[in-house]
Amino acid sequence: ETTKKLELAAELGFLHDRILTTIALYKNTSGNQLIAYTVPYITGFNSYQANFPAVIQNTGLEFELNVQAIKGKTFTWNTSFNISFQKNELKSFPGLASSSYANTYVVGKDLSSELYYQFLGVNPQTGLPIYKDQNGDGQITYPEDAIVVGHTSPNFFGGFNNTFNYKGLQLDVFFEFVKRSYDAYLPQYGSTATNEPEYLVNRWEKPGDGTNIPRATLDPDVIGNLYLSSSRFSDASYIRLKNLSLSYSLKSSLIQKWKLKDVKIFVQGQNLLVFANKLRFDPELSSSNVGIPPLKTLIAGLKLSL
Repeated sequence: ETTKKLELAAELGFLHDRILTTIALYKNTSGNQLIAYTVPYITGFNSYQANFPAVIQNTGLEFELNVQAIKGKTFTWNTSFNISFQKNELKSFPGLASSSYANTYVVGKDLSSELYYQFLGVNPQTGLPIYKDQNGDGQITYPEDAIVVGHTSPNFFGGFNNTFNYKGLQLDVFFEFVKRSYDAYLPQYGSTATNEPEYLVNRWEKPGDGTNIPRATLDPDVIGNLYLSSSRFSDASYIRLKNLSLSYSLKSSLIQKWKLKDVKIFVQGQNLLVFANKLRFDPELSSSNVGIPPLKTLIAGLKLSL
């Protein structure tokens, strides 16, 4: 296995280091990766240890900023921000068409690229989904009519944190954000004991209905094609209030009488709020019909230091 790395970084400080920045650029090219190479189950195994014959290139830009916005005697405000742009590309794959990865990877594309039918909408008379016949043979077949509709690896991600201090009171607020696309929920239409999302009430029900949500059906061919179509590939970007905490440290003059070093009262909340695509259960969950999104938690406590 071989990896070639190229990285350029800079760390800068301004105004007596009240403003600190870090910028990094990198490019990694990997070949002959040692992996569990996937093979058909008919061989008696699902994989074997081998060198991956592909060349993969990873490039990215990372930026971090830390600022002491206000530095007073009784009030301080520190803020930090970071963002990462990452991209991977399959540069070459000799023999891809005849390998077990023929329908998984595309040379020149992201490794997480999704090959799906191009969804064109719903027939207003029948309620059935319409797909583009890419090869013009009058039939919709996979993978002949599948195209790359996007990729699931993030375009960028990062976080934004603020810390405020006023005498013994401290407030911390942290947001995280991700720009990406992901497979969405596949409607079950009553085929399993699963709660359906509310947006399915807007599905096609009678001739003439104008909607992009197909009719309710248990036809396995219709459901199977939906599973392989771009209709379920949606925006999974989000901004989440990941952490919010408020604490208060009692004055030393008060706790010295109790022979304590520190007394802190705090309240902390996690995953309290999210701004995301309303058509998804949670932006961090993929197409699985079962799953637990990040739990919303609220903790209160008292910390004593002897």
